[in-house]
Amino acid sequence: MNDPAIVIINADGGSRGNPGPAGYGAVVYDGEGNVLAQRAKHIGNATNNVAEYRGLLAGLEVVAERFPKSRVHVRLDSKLIVEQMTGRWKIKHPAMRELALQARDLLSERDVEFEWVPREENEAADALANAAMDGAPDEEIIVDNPRDSKSNPRVQAEVNIKAQPEVEPVTVVLIRHGHSLRDQQKVDGEDLYDEATLTPEGTKQVRQSGQILQLIGTQEWSDLPRPSWVVSSPRQRTRETAREVVKSLNIPEQNRALWEAFRDAQGAELPEIGKRVKAGLDKLASDHPGECVVVASHGKAIKAAVGVSLELPETVWSQLRTPLASVTILKYRAQAPSELVALSVISS
Repeated sequence: MNDPAIVIINADGGSRGNPGPAGYGAVVYDGEGNVLAQRAKHIGNATNNVAEYRGLLAGLEVVAERFPKSRVHVRLDSKLIVEQMTGRWKIKHPAMRELALQARDLLSERDVEFEWVPREENEAADALANAAMDGAPDEEIIVDNPRDSKSNPRVQAEVNIKAQPEVEPVTVVLIRHGHSLRDQQKVDGEDLYDEATLTPEGTKQVRQSGQILQLIGTQEWSDLPRPSWVVSSPRQRTRETAREVVKSLNIPEQNRALWEAFRDAQGAELPEIGKRVKAGLDKLASDHPGECVVVASHGKAIKAAVGVSLELPETVWSQLRTPLASVTILKYRAQAPSELVALSVISS
């Protein structure tokens, strides 16, 4: 039988701990959606990104061996790998660079297209990856299906048993503080980094941004939950911003244990802030799945939050623009790809 005109690879990978016990899953389809092959394997301790690359390689190896003449369409929910494989982003991590080179060797001069898809459009590969993560080290699923088969009972049963239940993301609304005395001046040489208060202009900016927050869960973002909690960084200007949000939305401010996670730090580099911010986001995901939390924070911390959530290279974080009193919205998952809903929205 001739090779299908096009084969579609859906691949995914994950790690319980990043790094931690890791696995990948890959499903190969023909152009009509028939399942041609499925692969999954527990690969020991690895990062999410390495596991995702291994899933891509598994799919490409199937295609190289079984369908050498078909066009290839690769669908991944990792924007990082899509951008790296298309050459738009550089690959700095040595292990990832080696895996990317292996993938390019398998593709050789073939007609290939890479596409980023949201996680919900990659469920089969995601389920296989979760099954692999829960398996024993080096445990592997290899199934080559007839071209008229749309599923494989043995693999499906194994996935149903081992796949983890879907965890709802937490919606994180990051609002940068308004204009403060620190933005205006330093009085008598005093460093106002910690205790600078909002200026009247800054208070007005935050109140205007409150109008944006009131649209969440209605109108513009009707698919999102309504805000139910507010968290602040410990700086005076962000605490004042949080108080204005509390008044605007009539919701409680809570969880002071998270304040430090979302603070800015004078002279700190973005990667350093990113580690702290990710820990805070993970805590929110654990404590508030399916809920919406507003976080009053700072420009660098918000850039870092977007960077770690979307797995963007650290070199591009500084290019994100986060104006005073702007609103950024993320649907955040600790162990799965997150979604950027809105970036730096400002009230007009």
